[in-house]
Amino acid sequence: MLQSRWGGDQLVTLSTTYMDSTSNPIRCGEFMMVHMVIWDIRRVRQVFSASDADMISQCPIAPTDSDVLI
Repeated sequence: MLQSRWGGDQLVTLSTTYMDSTSNPIRCGEFMMVHMVIWDIRRVRQVFSASDADMISQCPIAPTDSDVLI
């Protein structure tokens, strides 16, 4: 049931609540390596707790040719 075309089949539940800027929110793409479909682990670990960063790094990223608004 959780399987989707985005590649994941597990829910991600972060252990910490994070506050983002409402005027300049961070986007998922800012946590990805430029022109690649992998996480920028260094940046993810700078922002998120170790356990949350580990959880995020396990999430697959679906390759797309253009931006997708979700």
